[in-house]
Amino acid sequence: MTALADTPSFRYDINGLRAIAVVAVVLFHFNVPGFAGGFVGVDVFFVLSGFLMTSILVKGLERRGSQLHRGATTFLWHFYVARARRILPALLFLLLVLLIVGWWLLPQGEYRALGKHAFSALTFLSNVIFWREAGYFDTASHEKWLLHTWSLSVEWQFYLLLPVVLMLVWRLRPGRVMLLYVLAAGIAASLALSIWATERSPSAGFFMLPTRAWQMLAGGLAFLLADKVTLRQVQARWLEIIGLGCIGLALVLFDGGTPWPGANALLPVVGAMLVLLSARQSAWATLRMVQWLGLSSYSIYLWHWPVFVGLYYLEINGSALAVGIGLLLSLLLGALSYHLIENTSRHWISHDGLVKKPALIAAFALLVATPALAIYHMEGVDGRMPQEVESIYAETFNINQRREECHHSKGEDFPWCTFGGNDIRAIVVGDSHAASVVTAVQAALGGDDADPHSPGILYSSHSSCPTLFDIKRETHDWTCAKFNDFLAEKIADLPASIPVIIVNSGGYFQIPDVGETLKPTVYFDKPHEEVTPEFIREYQQAMIASTCRLAADHAVYLLRPIPAMPGDVPRVMARRALLGLDGEMRITRDEYVEDTMAIWEVQDIVDVSCNVEVLDTAAYLCDETFCYGSEAGRPLYYDSGHISEYGNRKLIPMFENLGLTTDHRLGMQADRTAPHDRQTDNDAHHMAVLPDRGRG
Repeated sequence: MTALADTPSFRYDINGLRAIAVVAVVLFHFNVPGFAGGFVGVDVFFVLSGFLMTSILVKGLERRGSQLHRGATTFLWHFYVARARRILPALLFLLLVLLIVGWWLLPQGEYRALGKHAFSALTFLSNVIFWREAGYFDTASHEKWLLHTWSLSVEWQFYLLLPVVLMLVWRLRPGRVMLLYVLAAGIAASLALSIWATERSPSAGFFMLPTRAWQMLAGGLAFLLADKVTLRQVQARWLEIIGLGCIGLALVLFDGGTPWPGANALLPVVGAMLVLLSARQSAWATLRMVQWLGLSSYSIYLWHWPVFVGLYYLEINGSALAVGIGLLLSLLLGALSYHLIENTSRHWISHDGLVKKPALIAAFALLVATPALAIYHMEGVDGRMPQEVESIYAETFNINQRREECHHSKGEDFPWCTFGGNDIRAIVVGDSHAASVVTAVQAALGGDDADPHSPGILYSSHSSCPTLFDIKRETHDWTCAKFNDFLAEKIADLPASIPVIIVNSGGYFQIPDVGETLKPTVYFDKPHEEVTPEFIREYQQAMIASTCRLAADHAVYLLRPIPAMPGDVPRVMARRALLGLDGEMRITRDEYVEDTMAIWEVQDIVDVSCNVEVLDTAAYLCDETFCYGSEAGRPLYYDSGHISEYGNRKLIPMFENLGLTTDHRLGMQADRTAPHDRQTDNDAHHMAVLPDRGRG
């Protein structure tokens, strides 16, 4: 650090921004109050990367001048080797440590996922893998040891493309002016795509290079503009203050529910650009701790996330003491990685060995990539864990075997499946929770897929899509509404004697605690930024209208929501078993009732008003005190909210009690007198009965 700091051209402000960025990201991930927007630190890192890479490349192009075409390959090779020397050694060391530790601590499925993610991190495709798996802010993210490597993949993909683009532009017209125009055009195009994708496809918008490139190009633009802007000392000071203020404001204004990146990301990006343009060697940036954090920021960033996931693994992430220890451990591991790995490798892999030493790095990368890939293809290596642990974890995969065929997740080719024989006794529809109970309905009827004359059911479900008409998702996705229209058409074509069983999650909204902000995942007339009594009432009214519409021609059964557990049941129980802890999972019945009360209220209304019968799942999954996620050491769920094929056996008696025989169904139909008139007469009553809810 001393040698760099003594260099006249050394930019203290760059390390200062790195320090701000890494502190913000780390504190955000550790859920430290006041840093709900700390994820903007990644955006600041992107700007810095673009600034530094553009400066390296442009200065290199200017040195080579007209001779560029003779040494283009060497120019690119030097650049890529320098990037690999900077990024790979510390990353390789982290991956190696995690693969070794995971051998002893991770059940088969989790170890397989680690192998997959380690290989994708080495091939710099993490962002693509995590985009396909899930969103950044979802619960499952806390169980992915290498989730944070997505940003390294985005940067490396940018590093691969940037020099090629700049070289092509330089050949067409040498000089910084044309580069400036090209970068400005790239920023405009990428930002427009980012704004569009953040609204329409948030996960892709968050993880993918095309929607992130503008942030790195903005850093490059800042470098090119610095050559054209001359600032007086007072102007530079104010530019820095405004820039730091923008970053600070982003930390305060934004949180995990903010659409990102899109237009919102302009605030920290412009802030970082302004600080870079001011080019001030301010006192705050020269502080020894700030410079140390800046220099160590990459290694700290690498290690902090696995440390946090470790706290989550041990179920102590909610402890203030554990969080404090985790923060200190992140700094310690980051410091060791910086001094022992980053610095050592930087000096060892010098430019004098542009062929031999990079080949050694490639060999080390292969030594890590090979076992990572083997772990993935060997399904996490069976036999490492005690059989009890693996048996518990195996419940993760105990799901409906026809789920892929009959449960819809994307596109508009909706499934319509028969379970059992052709003597159709019931219709099961809903979201992913319908997929988790449909085989219990089949078992209750005694249906046999091999016997075409046996009782059967018709079934279709859609991920994250409650059975509500005219519903939209926050991404303006109409697929759910189209799916429900598809269901209505299918059901309307069936005899009225066939009842409809509707199974939906109770988690499309949660009633927030005091001071908490939760954003609804669906809407009807207009999106809501948070869960309010108005939104809850709107959801309830849509549920009444939709259920009564179906009940006009068919008997309808509504399931009470399946109790949601506080964590992924098989994963948590397997970890507890490995650590010798009590593995049983449960929540209190009072917690379950409080979480689902808004759904219960509206189900009770349609029960009375629309000839609908409500089925109480709690009577089979709970006792008077608790709702259980496991029984005798075996999980009843395959995640935190969906019951497994083993768990849904507990609901078979509930469906058997419906008595869905031919005589019973004909009797139900005979009781359904003038259903359309009855629905119309009760419409006003539905709206009047709904309570004006606040909390709970």
